[in-house]
Amino acid sequence: MNPSSKYLVTAIFIFAILFSGCKKKSLDYRTLVSGDWNFHYSSYNWTMSGGVFNEQEGDFKGKISYKKKNKDVKAILINYMDGITTTFELDKEGNLTCCGGSGKIQNNDSTSFSIATNVCDHAMGGGTNYTVRGKKIN
Repeated sequence: MNPSSKYLVTAIFIFAILFSGCKKKSLDYRTLVSGDWNFHYSSYNWTMSGGVFNEQEGDFKGKISYKKKNKDVKAILINYMDGITTTFELDKEGNLTCCGGSGKIQNNDSTSFSIATNVCDHAMGGGTNYTVRGKKIN
């Protein structure tokens, strides 16, 4: 085998090693927002006949998490009040959506969202509205 053939074979071999089987693993961006968060919430119940009642406002140390088993679904779980966890879809731009709710996660460390429960419950006579802001605990 002449020297130029050896270089060609070596170059092809190196190229094949570098680019075969080196599949870039995609980043699951839910890992960037998962963890402990400080939330500030306000909520109220309302009825068409009785107005607004049971207004609450407070702070809560909660958590954003996700189920690692299903990598196709971009769902996250946000626990923002004692005993209340809502499942949101999170896209790559940080937009949050759920039935009756929407919001945004900015820079992977702050969030704001709102939820109106009557939208999903199809309750025309009343519901509960939540407004939440959060900051990730580093």
